[in-house]
Amino acid sequence: MLDGKGGGEFPRTRMLAYENPALVEGVIELLVAGTVEYLLGQVAAGADCVMIFESWAGILPPAQFKKFVIEPNARIVKALKAKHPGLRVIGFPRLGGLLVGEYVRGTGVDAVGLDTVTDPAMAIAACPPGTVFQGNLDPLLMRMGGQALRAGAEAVLDGFRGQRHIFNLGHGITPDVKPEAVSELMETIRASSAHL
Repeated sequence: MLDGKGGGEFPRTRMLAYENPALVEGVIELLVAGTVEYLLGQVAAGADCVMIFESWAGILPPAQFKKFVIEPNARIVKALKAKHPGLRVIGFPRLGGLLVGEYVRGTGVDAVGLDTVTDPAMAIAACPPGTVFQGNLDPLLMRMGGQALRAGAEAVLDGFRGQRHIFNLGHGITPDVKPEAVSELMETIRASSAHL
């Protein structure tokens, strides 16, 4: 928003967070209010679980991660649950790395989404017992299919075995993925689940 485009390293926004933190805090407050309103709209439309995407989480140093990611996400979760106590909220601190445990503890999310570069063992060790994990197959494997896809899916499933886990692709299925690859993935997941 402050950089004039999405994605990337958010250089202008990060610089402003140092130079003019009050401005960035004001923008984040607008985003918190807008996000709460948007997610409440999803609940009104029938959703019983919503997800918060935090795109810049992994490029912030720890103090800014707390101030600009954990604290605003905690306010979003609190506002949503005040209106809908049974609502489930998944938080996705993209590239949050070693701070993922602090994110879970500090925000009150019901589950944490993990990007494709997060090692399951690291996430499990960092997070409180009983954390629900979502993730984290690399979507490129869907384009490859075959043994690469099966091995990648099995690695994710094995990595989270014994944990509460929602299998998920990093950023969904791209238009160039063949339907056969989706079937192959589902068969792999079902076969693994049969052995629980």
